[in-house]
Amino acid sequence: MLREIEARTTLQTPRDDPIVRRAAACAIETISEAVRRIPEGWLADFPTEPWDQIKAIGNRLRHEYFRADDVILSEIIATDAHVPKSVMEAMLARHDGESPR
Repeated sequence: MLREIEARTTLQTPRDDPIVRRAAACAIETISEAVRRIPEGWLADFPTEPWDQIKAIGNRLRHEYFRADDVILSEIIATDAHVPKSVMEAMLARHDGESPR
């Protein structure tokens, strides 16, 4: 979903369109929650990824919604929307057949 939002928006869009803003925030929260459920050993295989920041942004969006910065959302959409899918695909390929829990 985040990649689709990226394809349809500009950096200004989340500030101007509350529906896009909420959709992006929801997608980011979902990714954040999914990362929280991945075993630490699997995350350690990809040390360059900002796992702690990904986990933290979900909490910030859930608990401080009105304080979440539109600039941060715009940057995540513009620069990081493509990363989760490719990293997750690589992670699943590396751990093919293993159960995450």
